[in-house]
Amino acid sequence: MVQPTSADVLWCWFVAKNSDKGRTMGITVTVGTPHGRDIVPEYVTSLFASLGNGSGIGYKLCLLEGLYIHNTRNVMLRELDNDYLIFIDSDMSFKPGCIEKLIELDKPVAGGVYLRRLPPYIPFAFNFDNQLIPQLVEPLPEEPFQCDAIATGFMLIKKEVAEFMVEKYNNPFDFISIMSGKKFLGEDMAFCKRLKDNNIELWAHPGLELGHVGYRVIQMNRSDNVRAKVVDIIDNPMEEVELAAVASL
Repeated sequence: MVQPTSADVLWCWFVAKNSDKGRTMGITVTVGTPHGRDIVPEYVTSLFASLGNGSGIGYKLCLLEGLYIHNTRNVMLRELDNDYLIFIDSDMSFKPGCIEKLIELDKPVAGGVYLRRLPPYIPFAFNFDNQLIPQLVEPLPEEPFQCDAIATGFMLIKKEVAEFMVEKYNNPFDFISIMSGKKFLGEDMAFCKRLKDNNIELWAHPGLELGHVGYRVIQMNRSDNVRAKVVDIIDNPMEEVELAAVASL
């Protein structure tokens, strides 16, 4: 089990003092970012623009390095000592105000809808079918909506939900085997499935300005009439074992 230490967790406070609303509300939020030393510049610039925008909310930043993302998410959920935990992945970009918009929904769990960073560019909002396979929400609503599952790259969780999930499951982001072990729900889908099992509402916000950062290199493919070939640098290893649809997003 990955455990946070002073060497791999960065704690910082960002408090904007010019907001009467923020001081009155007294809201504190932990920004939890699991990473593998792969933090993109867009994340950093988004973070500074958002946490210093005068909202008056107190923020604590946790950067936790780990090999397995479900372990790091479990640790941050377990260590939460603020009103909210928002997971913001290290490959995300976001505009100021996105966190506040999720808080304003006042739901147990809420997250932004964003696109997969590799083709096909699908929006991460799902309902489970009778075999627990995530199916896309289609058409995608324009206003915030309730669904079974979203990706956890920009997800806000209330403290009482975090405490309940940790007490019941200990490691609520651990994978779940489905279809007699033929497939698995990755950490984000597994967490959402456990929320659904306990009738905890999950809401998706399609109106947030979020970016999912990926990098590509274009190579010449001489075996195909010298047509351009797109090679994705950041790939999803689960695709090789046909787990991409239900595993890590």
